[in-house]
Amino acid sequence: MLVDRNFWNGKTVLITGHSGFKGCWLSLALQELGASVIGVSLDPETPRQPFVAMGPWAGVETLWGDVAEATIARELELRSEIQVIMHLAAQPLVAAGFADPIETFRTNVVGTARVLELARKLHSVEAVLVVTTDKVYDDDAGSAQPFAETAPLGGTDPYSASKVGSEFVATTYARSFLEEQGVPVGTARAGNVIGGGDFAAHRLLPDLWRACEQRRSVGLRQPEGVRPWQFVLEPLLGYLAYVEALSGDRGAESVPRALNFGPSADDEWTNRRVAQRAGDLLGWPECWHVAEAEVMFREADKLTIDPTLAGRILDWQTKLDVEESLAWSCDWYREFSRSGSEMREFSARQVRDYLGLVGVPASTDA
Repeated sequence: MLVDRNFWNGKTVLITGHSGFKGCWLSLALQELGASVIGVSLDPETPRQPFVAMGPWAGVETLWGDVAEATIARELELRSEIQVIMHLAAQPLVAAGFADPIETFRTNVVGTARVLELARKLHSVEAVLVVTTDKVYDDDAGSAQPFAETAPLGGTDPYSASKVGSEFVATTYARSFLEEQGVPVGTARAGNVIGGGDFAAHRLLPDLWRACEQRRSVGLRQPEGVRPWQFVLEPLLGYLAYVEALSGDRGAESVPRALNFGPSADDEWTNRRVAQRAGDLLGWPECWHVAEAEVMFREADKLTIDPTLAGRILDWQTKLDVEESLAWSCDWYREFSRSGSEMREFSARQVRDYLGLVGVPASTDA
């Protein structure tokens, strides 16, 4: 059993960025496990944001605000019931990092510092998880092997560098303050996630879905690029297992303070192959072409991470291969296209199905 329902049942969890793609799925999973969720996010910008599509959110207390600002931090300092903090709020896009590097650093570095300062002041907190990215690794280091947690950090673009900064902030707060208070801090580095509810621009699957909807073609800027594709619930359940380990009897010495979450190296798909299969599943094989325009920013040709340590410490591994991950994701997009924004029950059903897949017993609630 990957996660323990009894650990989460009745737990009060603060999720920053809960209205985002991964934040919505994490909120659904925690609700299914019986946790109380307090969420902090910026207001959804468009009707197709996942928070709108996957609502209504009965039982989730939502605070709208910027975690990098002092105002929301002061409000949260009064919440003595918070036991776990899961920090997902971020500017999450490489392209947006180039467009506005200052805002990217402010959100991702200062925002992380604000959240960890909150953890320092709230004596109820038992564990903190800071979610970063597989892109924190130095891809100029010359290694063709998947990155392990001990590989050098070194983002070469504003987004990646801001996430490296977030990692350093987490380590500093842990060593300077939080470990002395008995509050473990972990950072989770996940590979590329796909799933329904992702509407972000400049991400492969939502761009392909929009192209299919509009019967047009989107240009692949790096068709032979390889990424560690995984279904969104895979790393999220890993995050929950990680928090349990950080909070448990194994303690600070035996649980690593950073873990990778990604698929095995034998299930590698290029962007071209993902686009071809997504086009077939979404009913518009002509949804992509090789982009002829000059690439506006540099990206690694191949980016893979080594999840061995998470497997050994947490008994975690991906359960769905890329083919199955695309099928689950495209099922969601097709249902959304059919029914509009009434995706709450469909999304909750995928959560329950995935929990069953990883061996978590169904809730006994009526």
